[in-house]
Amino acid sequence: MGVDVGIKFRLIANKSEVEQEIEVSDQDNSLASILDGSTEIKYTSISLKEDKFLTSEEFEKIKLNYNPEEEMIMSSQEISIEEALSLFNKLFNYTYRRSAQSLVLDLEDIDQHEIASEKRLKRKENRITDYIGFQYSMGVAVGILKLAIKTYSSVQIIAEYY
Repeated sequence: MGVDVGIKFRLIANKSEVEQEIEVSDQDNSLASILDGSTEIKYTSISLKEDKFLTSEEFEKIKLNYNPEEEMIMSSQEISIEEALSLFNKLFNYTYRRSAQSLVLDLEDIDQHEIASEKRLKRKENRITDYIGFQYSMGVAVGILKLAIKTYSSVQIIAEYY
């Protein structure tokens, strides 16, 4: 698998008609880490180990699965836009609250290290950027689904590793 991953939504009007792929993020390993079943969200301190904010049945619907025919691509099953929107709203609300708590702890942890103030500031800036990028991608995903609900009937999540 590659180092970076882009997330797309394949929007489907119905089984025999229009398909459109819309990019959620061209590089979001954090969002991909949730969708591939990890319990730690990459580049953050958010842990999903103890939390059951999605049932196993709900998670299976958006989980990325390997495609043996396409080595660098993973995809979810095709699900209704309404269901995807409901699940991504849950993900967004849950991770938004957890992000605030985790970011504060991460920044406090950086302060505990004895490093030069310039280096400390740079680490803090990078960490804040990681969290903002992740939340931005989550917001874009929810926004795409809210707009797609009027035109499309189902969605498939695609992850391209490079």
